[in-house]
Amino acid sequence: MRVTAVLQALKSVIFSAPTPFIDAAQQMFVKTRVKSHYKLKNLEGRGVEYAYIRPTGWHGEGGKSGNNTTGHVTVVFKDKDDKHVTTHHVYQDDSHY
Repeated sequence: MRVTAVLQALKSVIFSAPTPFIDAAQQMFVKTRVKSHYKLKNLEGRGVEYAYIRPTGWHGEGGKSGNNTTGHVTVVFKDKDDKHVTTHHVYQDDSHY
């Protein structure tokens, strides 16, 4: 019998602390971007199930695009046991990768 790994979808995107810079619409946008990043970077294959948004807001550089007006959020990705897998910058659109 051949055993195949069962991949888990991203179960939750969690804001680590209250973020005064972000309103409800921006929270939904951040969650959408994190889910897109999760798929783009194949984090499912690395066992990631949870994404924790650091409470810094959109900040810093705009990635490879050189657009420094958009910035990124910092996201800590963890597995089912809440163990750290990786930390990534998640940008406002895919052109920044």
